[in-house]
Amino acid sequence: MIRTVTLALTALSLGAQAGATCAVQAAGADLPEFTAAQSWRGSLRVTVRCDRPDDTYLLRLGSGAGPLTADGLNLRLALGGPDGQTLNARILNASSLNVQTWTGSRAFAFTLTIADQAWVRAGTYAAPLTVELQSVTDGPGALTAAPRPSEGVR
Repeated sequence: MIRTVTLALTALSLGAQAGATCAVQAAGADLPEFTAAQSWRGSLRVTVRCDRPDDTYLLRLGSGAGPLTADGLNLRLALGGPDGQTLNARILNASSLNVQTWTGSRAFAFTLTIADQAWVRAGTYAAPLTVELQSVTDGPGALTAAPRPSEGVR
């Protein structure tokens, strides 16, 4: 018998307050069901729109507990499930978000993975995911993000 796990990211879309030149325009994820018998791959997409092509910013991914932890080139995302169990996903090649600056409008795409040996109880596993956008041009804190109601991303 193969038990399936439903994965969910509770997305908190962040937009810029008045006067900001860049904003997170869209965030989405493709999260197929996970079975412990095979490795799992999903995707995460974030689109940033800027008023000017030379606007420079930092983009960071976090959870309700703060920034995601780097694991080599990847970021770790812990998904909480039934009875307090945790399923660990990796966002591949995303650790550069902690230090790299970006310029102009851009679409980001990341692959999420879970190893096939991750045996967990069947059920829904979820994690809040935050997207933080900060202007670099005008100094730290110049672009302040204001949360919008979560629509939930699946």
